[in-house]
Amino acid sequence: YPSKFKKTVPEMIQLEVVNGIELMKADGFNPTAFAFPYGKNNGIINDALKPYFKTIRALNGTKDYAKSVVKTTNNYLLFAFGLDKSSGHTNTEIEKLLEGCKENGDCAIFVGHDIGTTDKFSTTRERLIAIGTQVKTLQLRCYLARELAN
Repeated sequence: YPSKFKKTVPEMIQLEVVNGIELMKADGFNPTAFAFPYGKNNGIINDALKPYFKTIRALNGTKDYAKSVVKTTNNYLLFAFGLDKSSGHTNTEIEKLLEGCKENGDCAIFVGHDIGTTDKFSTTRERLIAIGTQVKTLQLRCYLARELAN
């Protein structure tokens, strides 16, 4: 934890996670996946979240694209491949990632935030259509994060 935080990990989990889960459940939601702000994660927090979520999602900020590919079961920590402009990833990289998933029976983990705005945390409608078309052509299945945990 950076020094600006004055709480312990269990205190932060209670304050930021458990209380939030309780509020969501009161509104009829049952959260099963956690996404780290800006994709930042660490082992201590990952472990502390295990009792509350089936999966947690971090950001794959590396050039190791295989890190964003998983088998379709028994996953807890998912490293997503960014689709937003800020990621700098090309459509060709995304196509190769999906082709590899088809060849190996794997699942690619993607993350995006907004569609069609000028914001750096957005992706184009055209990119999403191209991905959907390739997924359909390759006859790939889309999964919810919680399905990848089972």
